Amino acid sequence: DQLIIQFSLPRTSTEGLVLAHPPQARVFVGAYTAGAAFDPVAWARQARVLTGSESRYVTPAAEFYGKDVAVSVKLLNPRGRDAGFSNFAHVQVIPALTTPREITARATAKGVELNWQGAAPAYRVLRQGPDEKQYSLLEPAAASPFLDDKTAFGKTYRYLVQAVAKVSTGSAESELPAPVEITPEDTFPPSVPAGLSAVTGTKSVELVWARNTEPDLALYRVYRAAGSGDWQKIGETRATPNYSDRTVAAGSTYRYAVSAVDQSGNESGRSSEVTVVLP
Repeated sequence: DQLIIQFSLPRTSTEGLVLAHPPQARVFVGAYTAGAAFDPVAWARQARVLTGSESRYVTPAAEFYGKDVAVSVKLLNPRGRDAGFSNFAHVQVIPALTTPREITARATAKGVELNWQGAAPAYRVLRQGPDEKQYSLLEPAAASPFLDDKTAFGKTYRYLVQAVAKVSTGSAESELPAPVEITPEDTFPPSVPAGLSAVTGTKSVELVWARNTEPDLALYRVYRAAGSGDWQKIGETRATPNYSDRTVAAGSTYRYAVSAVDQSGNESGRSSEVTVVLP
């Protein structure tokens, strides 16, 4: 595990002259006590010092686990003089978080469900939707599974899952894994209609039932069986949860049931049946 330190090098001197070569840098990395008086000079004496003329430095992090760490840079001119410390960057160092693994995505009736393996205190889920060039942050996830309920069937989505942890100076995050892609398809039927009841007339049977609440509901199918015979579809209704069967015969016994069908053609199971005997 490593600390990565990066900053911008100036192109001109304090006198405004263009620098012919990058200045030498002394990068100070050291622990400090948060909330206590901070003495930069005393802190620098015990800090780890990295030297060079680059704008990016990498140093082992294990020594600083669980500690608050300050980082500052001094730039030296060719005569070895410096302009003092740069601003101080502060970070709490913790062991690197493990990248989530075995990430899977599956379509459900309510959206796309993500599952993964990991032991981080929290996770960040990012999604790239159809026609989007960038990933956007979804709601934080405490653990697997995570449901993205703002998806549409037939559209392609890509997901990233990142481990995160709160630290005193903000948050720590894992490396990003490879994205997982899914194009969810609607294979989920509506709920079975409930509350079916029947009222007999002289030449008809009037059926009513509770309305389904699915937003993609397309129609209801009405089934009838004469006596103990087989079920036959006798009609469909698209508007309201009721149906009038006017093809009945006096003195006959009929059983009725209804199903719901969505816009993708998925049909629910049949409802509980009702039996009527015509006079």
